This record gives sequence, C-alpha cells and structure tokens, in this order.
Amino acid sequence: MVNQEIVKYLQEGIKRGFNISLLRQKLLEGGFNARDVDEAINVVGNVNQFEKKMEPAEKKIDNGFVNESVGFFTKVKKTFSAPTWLFENTKNDGIFACLKYLWLISIVPFVLGSVVVYFLLQMLFSYFSSLSEVAMNENLITMFRVSSITTILMIIAGLGVYLFVIAPIFLFVTSGIIHLFVKLFKGSGKYSDTFRTLVYASTPSVIFMVIPFVNAIAGIWTLVLSIFGLSINHKISKLKAFLVLLVAGLIIGGIVSILFFIISFSLAPLTTV
Repeated sequence: MVNQEIVKYLQEGIKRGFNISLLRQKLLEGGFNARDVDEAINVVGNVNQFEKKMEPAEKKIDNGFVNESVGFFTKVKKTFSAPTWLFENTKNDGIFACLKYLWLISIVPFVLGSVVVYFLLQMLFSYFSSLSEVAMNENLITMFRVSSITTILMIIAGLGVYLFVIAPIFLFVTSGIIHLFVKLFKGSGKYSDTFRTLVYASTPSVIFMVIPFVNAIAGIWTLVLSIFGLSINHKISKLKAFLVLLVAGLIIGGIVSILFFIISFSLAPLTTV
C-alpha cells in the first residue's frame, strides 16, 4: 500500500519547485524505505500527468469565460440571469470589444424603432392624404407622398445616428465622469473597467428602449447592473457604487440641463422671427 505521508511530502515539494530526485534523496536520508519512496513517486507522477492532460481543457474553459471569447448571446443572457458572473468573466474585454457589443445590441432598437416609425407615419400620411385628396391635384398628391417617404427616411436615419454615434460618444463622456468619482471613492480599476461596466449594464435599457413601460423596468435593472459592475470591477462596496452613480448622475443631469438651456436660449431668437 502506498505511503500517503510520502505522497504528500512529494506533492508539497513539487509545488515548491524542488526536483523529484532531490526529494527522493531527502526521503531516503530520512529513513524511508526505497521501495515505498519509488511507489509514491510513481503515484505522484501519474497524478501530474493526469493534471497536465486536463490543463488544456481547463484553459479552454477559462478562455471561454474569462477572456473576450465569451459569446455575444451569452453576455446578453447573463445580464438578466447572472450579472455577477458576467462582470467577473469579462474583465479582459477591451474598450473596442465593448463598443462592438454596444453596436450589436443597438441593432434591436434600431430595427424595432424603424418599423414602428415607418408604419405609424405611413398610416398618418395616408390618413391626411385621403382627407385632402379631393382638394389636391395629382401632382400635389405625388409630392405629398414623396415628402412622407423622405420624412420617414430622415427619422430612421436620425435614429441610427443617435444609436450608433451619439449614444456611444455620450457613454464615453459619462464613463469618464463616473470614473472620476470612482477614484474619489478609492476604486482600484481603470477607465476601461468603468466603460465596460456601463456598456454591459446598459443592455436592458438599449434592447427595450422603444417598448413603452418595459423600458422603465429595464432602466431600473440597468441601475442595479451598474452597481454590481462598479462594485466588482473597482473592488468597492455596493453602497459606494450606488453613491458614485447618484452623485455622478446629478452632475451629468445638471450639465445636460445647462447645455439644453443654452441651446434653447440661442435658438429662441430664430423661433420668434
């Protein structure tokens, strides 16, 4: 029967980086039987070979969950089912990877919003066209229909610009402001950690953006996800993460209100003319 005391000694020595020959010599000098030592060495050797065979599979699993190879649909699913898992296992995602993810989830509200805009405006223009058809000649009716299509395309294009250009830029700026407060609360992460947190946390809000009532619930869940994400990625408490979002939110809201007031005030003379 294999001497478990020798096995443990060998395993501990190997973990510390000692050569197996040196460990064998020390055991023999310590009075252990050579046969028992050699049997234990065989057992330890077989265990090490088994662990080496298992290592690539484990590494593959690690790469699948920890690195950027976490699938898109898996990330979306985990934002709803396991947010802690998501933030723990996407720590290696870079800014560009997060940006691509944001663009991909933005396709959902873009398609839904475009369909809704198209059918609603088509119904509206058709209704007014039918009311005015008697009083309008054929050329005017054609112009009216062309203008309606142009209006629809402009609104859809505007939606696309907002989702794929303006929203990401706003998120970059917002992440910077929030990151400043994270540092004030002794957060240990980098700007990319803050940006990644906000991108993944925004998943519910982006996907359900154009669905009334559901988007309000999604916004609450986005806040919860942001708290979890900041806490995990910056190693701060959830209370501190909440305070960071609260203070930063008030400041961002104030800045947006001031900008809106300035823009409105500058355009006021134009609207009164």
